[in-house]
Amino acid sequence: LAVEENELALDVSCMAAPIRDSYGAIVAAVSLSVPSHRFRAKRTELTQAVRAAANEISQRLATSAAARP
Repeated sequence: LAVEENELALDVSCMAAPIRDSYGAIVAAVSLSVPSHRFRAKRTELTQAVRAAANEISQRLATSAAARP
């Protein structure tokens, strides 16, 4: 998980989690940007949501790759 607070823009925080293909290679990412005051207040909840989304997409990619002939 990558996190940045106020690095590129004042009062904007972002986080991103990798999406992996069936070989484990990173092929994309899920990211979220929010005002920093909201980020600080809900950091744990947001972190869990971003990781869960990335994991779900990664699992679907792996499943769809396994289903191909």
